[in-house]
Amino acid sequence: MGYGVNIDGQFPMIAARNGLKVYRIGKTADVLHGEGPSYPIVDTDEVLRVLEETYLKESGEAAFLVNVQETDLAGHSEDAEWYAKLLNTTDQWLAKFLPKMEEEDILIIMADHGNDPTIGHSSHTREYVPLMITGHKVKAAHIRRRNSMADVGATLSEFFGLPKTEEGESFYKEILE
Repeated sequence: MGYGVNIDGQFPMIAARNGLKVYRIGKTADVLHGEGPSYPIVDTDEVLRVLEETYLKESGEAAFLVNVQETDLAGHSEDAEWYAKLLNTTDQWLAKFLPKMEEEDILIIMADHGNDPTIGHSSHTREYVPLMITGHKVKAAHIRRRNSMADVGATLSEFFGLPKTEEGESFYKEILE
């Protein structure tokens, strides 16, 4: 993802080489190199439906890399009502989905950049984005401001017992009891 990045050192490719199925749903299907199921979907309701459906059908160990792209589109359109609607849709879906998660699972929610629809321009904004982590065994923790999105990939590699990613610092030990 990006010029000069060694895709073979990123989580999806490490997972593939080690036999872990990685689902790429939404924009991640377009921007993250990987192997395995790929669903390049834009519509938020459809992204969430496919995520839940594939998660509930999956009987083995797997990772799900998902991107709700419409919030980005709403930000570029400077449409705060659409943006709010998408956030509410996702929040309501999460309230129903979280109880369905398995005991060992973790869910990491974050954005790849800011895109404030009220700022007065249609470009990406540079504020820090929240990083929220939940799961039955996730403890309340302050994981500090992260230096890179690669930290999520590093954490996933450690969570699944895979070799380390080329970039990023895992926060795995900080979040699990």
